[in-house]
Amino acid sequence: MLHMHTNIKHLCLLLITAATSTICQAQYKVLFIGNSYTFGRNSTEDIEESVPDIFMALATAGGHSPIQVEMAAVSGQDFRYHFENSQSNISQEQWTHVILQNRSTQPTHVGDISEHMECGEKLYGSVIANNPDTQVMLYQTWARQASNSLISGTSTSTTFASTDEMLDELVTNYRALAEQINLNNPQKLPVNINPVGEAFKAAGANLPSSDSGYIDLFSDGSHANDLGYYLSACVHYSCIFQSSPEGLFETPSVTALELSITSEQAAFLEHIAWETASPTTEDDTDAPELNYVVLTNSNTLELLFNEALAITPALLPTNYTLVNRGQRTLSNQSSYPVAVEAFDYISPQISSATMP
Repeated sequence: MLHMHTNIKHLCLLLITAATSTICQAQYKVLFIGNSYTFGRNSTEDIEESVPDIFMALATAGGHSPIQVEMAAVSGQDFRYHFENSQSNISQEQWTHVILQNRSTQPTHVGDISEHMECGEKLYGSVIANNPDTQVMLYQTWARQASNSLISGTSTSTTFASTDEMLDELVTNYRALAEQINLNNPQKLPVNINPVGEAFKAAGANLPSSDSGYIDLFSDGSHANDLGYYLSACVHYSCIFQSSPEGLFETPSVTALELSITSEQAAFLEHIAWETASPTTEDDTDAPELNYVVLTNSNTLELLFNEALAITPALLPTNYTLVNRGQRTLSNQSSYPVAVEAFDYISPQISSATMP
């Protein structure tokens, strides 16, 4: 039985006068597209507050209003379903942000990675066709609880050896989708990943229940409980607003949700969300080796490396530094500049650079 949540939930704040009411001109218009990991259903209890509900309360508490938050979510469904059935939701508004969540196993070897890639890009295309300035974000989901039957201790066609194996595949294939989309749409805003699954691991949810560092964020081994959905909403808040959700649990808009969370638990989850999702200023990734440089026209050099690179920031000048313009001396074949050592870089995310 499908649990339908495609009827749009209007969470927009209203400005009301004594005589008339006016729908707010929202600065942020956020659409969540997904399934029960978005709307909050699980098999043991009824969750009244969805991830968008909690996110809306956090946004209000954090002063990010006026804001409109809506949701199109259907139990058990995936990117293909929403590409085929959620076009009216996508076209309803000029969304500033759209968060896309796939079925929890599809981006893994247990699911269908090629389908994840193909339909994720199609769904992205629908969002951008509606508003080319929308910031699209991928909702990276979490690994199953260690006691779940999908975590069998052995990696087979239907199971995972460990929670780490499942999460690693989710991380890898959401990242691969983002990189594919960004490569094919270099003039659009880069697709970002909201790392909810990584936040679950950082909190301790992927550990065995016997481990002292374990925290139970699950209701049934797959779906989250209030703590898990609160963590998810905090990650989305951190990613969308680039600000910390720490301290927001005690505000009226959040306490009104009556979530089954203590203040201490909320503070811990808020900290984990921000620590996982906050932008880092330090790049500790070793830069790949530069293999060679191809002169593609009179003033453009294509830098070729020894490993696959994230394409998103490849064309941003801030991601590399030309330390010595040097002499552009070409070989007789006019294909490869001799003075390759004239160029250096400060980030591995580089595929090309233009000489001044």
